[in-house]
Amino acid sequence: MSVSQRQLMVIIESPKMITVSYSNLQIPVTVWFEERNRLRITVQPDKSIVAKAPLDHSMEEVQAKLEKRAPWMIRQLEYFDQYHPVLPDRQYISGETYYYLGRQYRLKVTAGSENAVKLIGKFFMLTTTQPENLERKQQILQDWYTSHARVFIQNRAMLFVDRLIGLSAKTPEIKYRRMNKRWGSCTPAGVITFNTELIKAPTHCIDYVVLHELCHLVHEGHSAKFYHLLDVLMPDWKKRKERLEKVILT
Repeated sequence: MSVSQRQLMVIIESPKMITVSYSNLQIPVTVWFEERNRLRITVQPDKSIVAKAPLDHSMEEVQAKLEKRAPWMIRQLEYFDQYHPVLPDRQYISGETYYYLGRQYRLKVTAGSENAVKLIGKFFMLTTTQPENLERKQQILQDWYTSHARVFIQNRAMLFVDRLIGLSAKTPEIKYRRMNKRWGSCTPAGVITFNTELIKAPTHCIDYVVLHELCHLVHEGHSAKFYHLLDVLMPDWKKRKERLEKVILT
């Protein structure tokens, strides 16, 4: 693909926002246009809705199809509601619980001469020079999560890369950052970004996200070939995905 073609694809794929009215509800939907045959609607665990439409569809056509699927979207939103109870704001004090690799650990905060986190038994032992500073404690724990995510996810990715050798000419460049709405992403150039919050999920769920993004090195979109490859490499990926959608990671 030439540079001009790549630039054109970026312009074509710029998202549009549509609001779908259903009963007394207003449902915001992000619409992407790409090379595909049918409209695909996805309700994310954070309750954002993304629609991927064929390039030859007009906004009016997309709007009409989304309105027909409104009852289904409402059911999906209600489904995710049950797994996202309203939780109190974190205070980063002793007694609060936090997740790591799918398990809960209780936080224990102590004053000390250094800023560090250690996982000992069933506890996150957080030592800080500023035990009353909420933002500082939050940053210390987040730094710990980020550093462990980089190492753990990288190691999991390497387990799958060997299985994809020969299927893709791309060597992935892996990056990490905290994201609010996505577990991972893969660009056409082979740059994969993983959400550092993944480190809180069970290992089998992390493996699903890792393999999902690595499969995009072979097939860029979510085509039938993409899902066939995912089925071959991880036959139970749907169960892992469903489990991940039910995980509360705050």
